[in-house]
Amino acid sequence: MLACGSLPNGRPRMVRAHRLSWGLHHGNPGKLFVCHHCDNPACVRPDHLFIGTQFDNMRDMVRKGRYGARFGDRRYQPTLTEREVKTIRASGESHKALARRFGVTMKVVCLIKRGAYRGRPEPARTEMFKAAA
Repeated sequence: MLACGSLPNGRPRMVRAHRLSWGLHHGNPGKLFVCHHCDNPACVRPDHLFIGTQFDNMRDMVRKGRYGARFGDRRYQPTLTEREVKTIRASGESHKALARRFGVTMKVVCLIKRGAYRGRPEPARTEMFKAAA
């Protein structure tokens, strides 16, 4: 969600609504991140926001269990399980039929068939954030 703000020199620029909300209630956060306690990117409630560094934001993500793979069973809000992805890859059905069957778009089916629908974080990187939490 975006809202319009302005730079000190008067030239318009886009500012994310939660950053604008923080600025109106607490002052300019500068180069710090404005993060969400509620994990809702559209939320602008000042009591749901906090400022921190990139590291603080990543540590918060790990603490809440939102780190990990972008796809498959370990995804924060998985659309398909790894078993379903394997089923789609092995299937001879049309992309349209598979999309309907699994409740995803044909684009997702296409990505799965091409092998582009996967991903895992590097374990060392997530362990670093766990240790800091």
